[in-house]
Amino acid sequence: MANSSVPAFILSAPRSGSTLLLRLLHAHPEVQGLSEPHLVSALARLQPDAGQLPLRHQRGLHHFLSTLPQGRRAQVQATRAYLDVLYGTAMQTAPASTQRLVDKTPANARVVDFLRAVYPEAPLIILRRHPAAIAWSHAETFFSGDMERAHQERPILRETIPPLSSVIRQASESVCVVDYEQLVLEPSRQMERIWSFLGLPNCPEAIQYGHVPLDGPGDPTEVERHQQPNPDLVGRWKTMFQAHPDRRRAVEKQLSHISPADLNTWGTPLDQLWTGLIGVSPESQTRSSVYAHARGGLNWIRKDIHQRPHGRVLHKVRDFCDLLLGRPSES
Repeated sequence: MANSSVPAFILSAPRSGSTLLLRLLHAHPEVQGLSEPHLVSALARLQPDAGQLPLRHQRGLHHFLSTLPQGRRAQVQATRAYLDVLYGTAMQTAPASTQRLVDKTPANARVVDFLRAVYPEAPLIILRRHPAAIAWSHAETFFSGDMERAHQERPILRETIPPLSSVIRQASESVCVVDYEQLVLEPSRQMERIWSFLGLPNCPEAIQYGHVPLDGPGDPTEVERHQQPNPDLVGRWKTMFQAHPDRRRAVEKQLSHISPADLNTWGTPLDQLWTGLIGVSPESQTRSSVYAHARGGLNWIRKDIHQRPHGRVLHKVRDFCDLLLGRPSES
């Protein structure tokens, strides 16, 4: 029987298939999936050394914690208590058959040390995917295929592969490593292994995840189009890199900032990075979707928003709304 008081966490880089894995897990009658609640990652920003708070807030928090006996430990304990209430409430409102919550928030991969400090006993499912596939999907989905711009906006490979590789090398019993490619090609075998890891009975029918709806943020571009994992999607990225050697060089440049040890742990050493392209026919056309165009437009609106005219207008509108609602202004 699973320990229902502690959630399990899916940890991955963005664009690694974590939405698919969550849907497969959620289709089990004893699992309640939580799609990107951003609870842990948000609280990690409150750490004095996280660099996510205004400088005066960091100094104030650092000073306050320094006045307490074991102040940092007290903050971790307070974080755990806060999360226990929220996850506990989610468990109480889940279907009666639920034995395990599963939190899928890709941002947690960047704060995995903090997550493990707060929930040292939590099961972690680390989902790996080929780095080129991650970079390709990130660029295509959010930046119209512009890999250089995608990397400049957010270096997701450098942010996630090193910390997750470090966790994998520790070979803890609370960690289960899953490869996206194997998950899609042999879902029954991989899910049976994950069920066992979570202490749940095997549930072969969960492979047909489409019959169990799940609300919340996530990637709608492919998962919602299918009722079960689609093997045709596994190697789609390869045709693009076969047709565009410059994109291969772009990925190699990104990976140059990641240690060989981490790449080996990830299962993609540099000297074997492109072996999967042998015999693959090139494809010159990129695929697009309404979702990709919408996200691209949103990124354009957000870019340098505080320096551009529309950003200043939105700031004034927000301040006016705060005034009407009696909320204190951030400034």
